[in-house]
Amino acid sequence: MCTQSVPRVGLTDAENLAQDIPASLQHVVVICDGTPGGDKALHLANAISQSTGASVRAVTWLPVGYALDGDAPIENFLASVTQQLYRITTMIGFWRLELLTGYVDQQLAQLCSQEAAALLIVPSRSAESLAPRWTLMTGIPVAWVAGKTALCGEQVILCTRADAKSQHHAHFMAAIVTAVHTMSMACRTSPDRYTKRPCPYVQVQTVPMVPAYFAGAHSSSNNLSLTAS
Repeated sequence: MCTQSVPRVGLTDAENLAQDIPASLQHVVVICDGTPGGDKALHLANAISQSTGASVRAVTWLPVGYALDGDAPIENFLASVTQQLYRITTMIGFWRLELLTGYVDQQLAQLCSQEAAALLIVPSRSAESLAPRWTLMTGIPVAWVAGKTALCGEQVILCTRADAKSQHHAHFMAAIVTAVHTMSMACRTSPDRYTKRPCPYVQVQTVPMVPAYFAGAHSSSNNLSLTAS
């Protein structure tokens, strides 16, 4: 994959951009894993929703190798996901939670299509290995929050396909995420601090080609809608 940085927008530009969200950013899908490490994905989804008014669809599934011994293991896992939602957002009633079963990749692609999602946000621990695949299958950018480096604070990595339409959409999503972050930083810190970030907040990575095995992928309709309570 090749990587491009998205120029930082100023506060005035960020405000104007966030106030002029087109219909293409009305819905976001975020993956919940129920772990503190996965909270960053939900924080990003929540920030975008609060700034743009986009709806959020939360989705989860039982991890591979999840222990099925003990009392009510599925209920315990779903309880951890619900607790994660309550940790992040005060708009819990507007975050619809769905449990995927069966062929998760195809289910996730189908869900994103049904929701007309403009962005899929995933936990960082599964991002590097799965984001390119999910980008190709869903046809939309896949974003995650990367850890801090020596030169930068936290960054959002946004994975997209190589065609021109996908590139244009991804860079627009990157500008929105940057605008949301810029306004958030302005509320929490002094202007001098957030204008001196050493590197762009969003990096766009391109998936150059579609593997042949995706051509034979089949979708499944096994899913279960849930309500967090």
